[in-house]
Amino acid sequence: MVLATTSSSPVLSAVGSLVLGLAVLVLLLYRQLRERPVRASPILPIVLLVFGFVELTSFARAHPLTAEESGLLGLSLLVFAVGLGAVRAWTVRLFVDGGRLMRKGSWVTVLLWLVAVGLHLGVDAVNGVGEASLLLYLGLTLGTQQLVVQWRAQKLRRA
Repeated sequence: MVLATTSSSPVLSAVGSLVLGLAVLVLLLYRQLRERPVRASPILPIVLLVFGFVELTSFARAHPLTAEESGLLGLSLLVFAVGLGAVRAWTVRLFVDGGRLMRKGSWVTVLLWLVAVGLHLGVDAVNGVGEASLLLYLGLTLGTQQLVVQWRAQKLRRA
């Protein structure tokens, strides 16, 4: 089968991007539902942003985006990643346990993740970008959520 043996195949690349993106999403959803300390570590969002940027620029070199497509992608990243990431951060419960400030997402948090990623993938499909911006999207939305949760945690610590 040519698809399985040709590593430069755009279809294989799209499938690989989707599988990797969905695996990251499953990991993120799992972590959302666990009680964890609130930390100011942006490592995972930064890693996702870097890999996502590389993936999207590689895609854009092979398939140049029109101004309209770039604008739609930017709007999707702004509204769905940043906007819904900030909204989602308010569904994360903050509490003190053993003197440590903890966080735990709810099923609403997970639902908002799924809706936002679904909306983004829908825009990408219409836009012709496919899954090329998924890791960038995940890094941006996770980073936004973390910033808002950290801001909320700072307010709680001061109170």
